[in-house]
Amino acid sequence: MTLEGLYAELNALGMPLAYHQHTGAVSLPFLVYRLEGSDDLMADNHNYVEISDVAIELYSNKKDTASEALVEAKLKELRIPYVKHEVWIQDEELFMTLYEVTII
Repeated sequence: MTLEGLYAELNALGMPLAYHQHTGAVSLPFLVYRLEGSDDLMADNHNYVEISDVAIELYSNKKDTASEALVEAKLKELRIPYVKHEVWIQDEELFMTLYEVTII
């Protein structure tokens, strides 16, 4: 799976989606994803297998279990394990549900 492939799969969920940040007004709920780093498997003096750590953020103005279920079902369909965190962003009055994933 590549970042481009992940974008295509997340975009199919029908929510506004952007890499790193949205520019301008966007309707809720929306998704943002970004590369957090890499931990490639190296052999014979080159990167043998690309392994990328990616953050997927779901933003909503309330606890949105339906949108969370869509994201989680997509990750399960793609067989991408995730770790989930939830944060209330007081200044923005938004919930952020963070999915930490690794794509290979």
